[in-house]
Amino acid sequence: MLPGRTDSDNPAWIPLAVALAVLGFVVLGCLWIDLPGLQYDEALFVAASYPDPSRGGAGYVEILGQPVCIMILPYLGALKGWLYRLVAEVAPASAAAVRAPAVFLGAFTLVVLFWFARRVFDARTALIAVALAASDPTFLFTTRLDWGPVVIQRLCWLGGCWLLLRWHEHPSPGWLFPASLLFGLGVFDKLTFLWLLAALVVAALTVFPRELLGSIKTKPAAIAAAGMLVGCLPFLLYRFTTAPRSLGLRWETSLQPVFAKLSMLQHALDGTIFQGWMAHVTAPQAALPDGLLARWVCWWTGDRLIAATWMPWALGAAVLLLPLTLRTPLRRGLLFVGVFCAIAIGLMLPVESGGSVHHLALIYPFPQLFVAASFSAVAAGMFGATRPGRGRILMAGVASLLVLTNVRAVTEQYGQILQYGGTPSWSEAIYELHDAVEAQDPKKVVVLDWGLAMQLRLLSRDTLPLKEAPQPASEERYFVETIEQAMAAPGTIFIGYEPSVPTVNPRTRELLERVAGEGGRELRRVAQVSDRQMRPRYEILTAE
Repeated sequence: MLPGRTDSDNPAWIPLAVALAVLGFVVLGCLWIDLPGLQYDEALFVAASYPDPSRGGAGYVEILGQPVCIMILPYLGALKGWLYRLVAEVAPASAAAVRAPAVFLGAFTLVVLFWFARRVFDARTALIAVALAASDPTFLFTTRLDWGPVVIQRLCWLGGCWLLLRWHEHPSPGWLFPASLLFGLGVFDKLTFLWLLAALVVAALTVFPRELLGSIKTKPAAIAAAGMLVGCLPFLLYRFTTAPRSLGLRWETSLQPVFAKLSMLQHALDGTIFQGWMAHVTAPQAALPDGLLARWVCWWTGDRLIAATWMPWALGAAVLLLPLTLRTPLRRGLLFVGVFCAIAIGLMLPVESGGSVHHLALIYPFPQLFVAASFSAVAAGMFGATRPGRGRILMAGVASLLVLTNVRAVTEQYGQILQYGGTPSWSEAIYELHDAVEAQDPKKVVVLDWGLAMQLRLLSRDTLPLKEAPQPASEERYFVETIEQAMAAPGTIFIGYEPSVPTVNPRTRELLERVAGEGGRELRRVAQVSDRQMRPRYEILTAE
C-alpha cells in the first residue's frame, strides 16, 4: 500500500464489488459459448494434446517410448495443449471445453490484477481497474477465443509481477522463485512474452532504479535464474537440439505497416477491432435466434456497426494529466504502468507480423490500470483529504460511464454474431462439418484448405483419420503428390471450403479437379454444409 494510505482507503465492501465484476466477466465471456465457430488458430494447441509428429508440431521428445510434443511452432510452446488434455479427460470435446477454461483463467487474471493494484495504489483504484478490464471488449474476446494465444501469457506476466512485489516487501525464495518460474512459463508458452519481459526491465530501471539495482545479489539472482530455467526448459531443450538456427524474425522495411499497426491499436482500445472480422456485417440476416436474451440483444444491436468505447479518450486524458498526476503519491506506480505499456508496444511495432491484435492485447489489463490510477490521482489532487467523498463520487461516475460504453460494445458484438453468424474463418458450420464427416465413416480424410484440420481434430478427439494437404501456393508438387496418393486409397474423402467461399489458396479446387481428371476419376460431392444463415460453407467430395 502507498505511504499515507489508511484502512479507510481499503473498505471491506470492495472485495465483494470485485467479486461481482469478475462474475460479470465470466457471465459475459460464457454467453453463447459456441459462437462464433471454432477457428483454426484457436484450436492449434491440439497438436500437443494429441501428439503425432506426422500431423503437426515443431519439437518432440520421447518419454517412455511415446512422442511428446513440446513445441507446436518454433515460437509457440505446448503448455496450453498439455493443460487442455487434462480438460478433455473430463469434458466433452466442444467449444465450451476450450473457451470456458480460458474465461476462468481470465477471471483469475482479474483477481491477480486486484491484488497487484491494491498494493501499488489502493483498493478503490484496483476495483476501478478490474471493472474497466472485466467489461473491455478486447480483453474479453481475446480471452474467450484465445487464438493468439494470450490468456496464459497475461496470467504469467501479471502473476509474476505480483509475486515480485511480494518478494520486495518480504524477501524470500518463496516469492521470488515462483515469480521467475511464471516468467519462464510465459516464455515457453510463446516467445512474444519476451516483449513483456523486456518492457518490465526497462520500466523497472526507469522508475525503481535503486530498488532494482540494490536487489541484484548472488543468491536472489541464482534463485531467479533457476525459476526462469525451469519454466522455459522445454523451449531451451528444443532450441538447442532440433530448432533451426533462425526463428525467422524479420523487421519492417517501411513505415506504412507501422502506421497500420497504430490504427489497429486504436481500434483495439476502442473495442471495434473485431468489426467485420469475427462476424459478418453485410450478410443477409437469418431468423432471430431462440431465447429472450438473444432476441433482445439482436433488437438492441439492429443493423448498426459496433459503437466505439470511450477508452481511447480516457487514455488520452490520462496522458494529458500526467503533469498533474506525477506530483501525487501515485506517480511511481503510474510511471511504471505507462512506461511498460509504451515500451511493450514500441517493441512490437517494428517486427514484421508483430503488433497484431493478439499481440497488442498482451499488455491488457495495464491500460485500464493506467486510466484508473490517473483518475484516482486527479480526484485526490482536486479534493484532497478534506473532501475525499467528492473525489470518490467523481471516480465512480467516470468509471461507470466507461464501463457502460464497454458493455454496449460487447453487447453489439454479440448482436452481430447472433444475427449474421461468423465469417468463414469463424463459421459455426464447423460443428456440422464434423458431424457430416463422421457420418461418412471414412478410411481417410484429406483436408484441402488451410483453416479446418485443427478444429476437426479437437471435436473428434483426434479419432478422424485426417491428413492436412500441403498448401499449393508454396508446395504445389507436394500437394499434387498427396492428392494422387489419397485418390488411390479406397474410402478416402476430401473436404474443403465450398467454391464460392474465398480461401487462402484459391487454386486448391482447380488442382484437385486436374489431378482427378489425369487419373481418369470424377469428383462427386457427397455433402454440402451450410451455416445458420443457410450460406454454403464446406463440401465433402469423393473421387471415383
